[in-house]
Amino acid sequence: MTQISSDLSISSADGSGANAAHGPFAKEEWRHSWAIVAVAILGCATSSSGFLSLATLLPPILAETGWTRVQAMSAALIYSSSALLLAPSLGRLVDRYGVRRVALPGVFVFALGQVAVGLSGKTIGSWWFTWTLASVGIQFIGPAVWAAAIALRFVANRGLALGMTMAGAGLAPLIVPIVSTMISEAFHWRYFYFLLAAFSVLALLPALYLALPKQEQVEKQQAAAPSSAATGVTLRQALASRLYWRLLLAIGVVSGAIAFLLLTMPDILKDEGYDAFAAATIATMYGPAQIIGRVGGGLLLDRIRGNLLGAIIFFLPALACFMLLQDDVGSFIFLVPALVGLAAGVEIDVMAYLVSRYFGLRHYGAIYGVLYGTFSVSLGVAPMAGAMLRQAYGSYDMALGIAMGALLVSSAIMCSLGRYRY
Repeated sequence: MTQISSDLSISSADGSGANAAHGPFAKEEWRHSWAIVAVAILGCATSSSGFLSLATLLPPILAETGWTRVQAMSAALIYSSSALLLAPSLGRLVDRYGVRRVALPGVFVFALGQVAVGLSGKTIGSWWFTWTLASVGIQFIGPAVWAAAIALRFVANRGLALGMTMAGAGLAPLIVPIVSTMISEAFHWRYFYFLLAAFSVLALLPALYLALPKQEQVEKQQAAAPSSAATGVTLRQALASRLYWRLLLAIGVVSGAIAFLLLTMPDILKDEGYDAFAAATIATMYGPAQIIGRVGGGLLLDRIRGNLLGAIIFFLPALACFMLLQDDVGSFIFLVPALVGLAAGVEIDVMAYLVSRYFGLRHYGAIYGVLYGTFSVSLGVAPMAGAMLRQAYGSYDMALGIAMGALLVSSAIMCSLGRYRY
């Protein structure tokens, strides 16, 4: 493997964009592209809503179908696998044709997938088939598509713009559990997916149509953009570099550890002696911390080196694991989901930003797509691995110890990435 050369590095490769983030060019970026950030936030929130609804709709789904919890939650593995398979290709499409030509037809694919889930039968094969359709639609308006669009339009405020975009996925957990529960109790769980499909066509689609630039506008903006937008390595060159694989390993470990902590937090707290209500109350600290991490992380990325920010932030969930391994931490237990939430908020910002600064923008969508696909697979696999360790050892202590060690290694890898190339 060969290390990517820094010969094409631009003047800001030595670190932050602190000065640029406050200059007139930064204001011009927002003036021309604020609407794209707004619809990207809406797109991220919409794309994640169907998947997030599984947590609250699982009881009525199991009651109606008679499936086991593992069978129903197999949708998570289908979803994560689709990201690995589709995100790189969708990134290439955005690189080549622009986000408008990908996202607008993608809304119809997304709506079709949600309707399919609502119409799924009582056989597990039907569930797998409809969630395959839904997962394809989710990727068409998911974070990989929006990250590619945002990175190409922002330089001075790229970190903040990416952070705000990814915050859309953090807004969904604040809304979806309440809305899906209300619809399920008032009507039927299937109606949530019908409503989500209708929202995507009646609200998201018009917003995207009005906000996303047409191809001739994209070409005009690209012609006037800084030369850095035309530089970068190919996907093949990125995959041939040790730098890319180190970044992929670090992000994969962190995403898996955070997913494990997020999805098993209530069960871990119950094992610690908390009742169901107390465990749920403590776990609510995750949502607000994640949103703070998304936006705050974006602001910091424009001012300090992203790999060093990642190294610091990825240490936080390791500290959370350490606290959960103690016999009693008292009221400090509320810090545990907050630490995990902060790291969850920053991790995807760091991932999206570092791809642009280490590998450039010419093939950003494809390179980021592979990284995002790995991120999604870890997201789906790690919670299942944690549950298996819980079953084998009778507690989550082994899983927490492994997660803590892996997070520390990930933090060290981030420190080793070095200076920006672009």
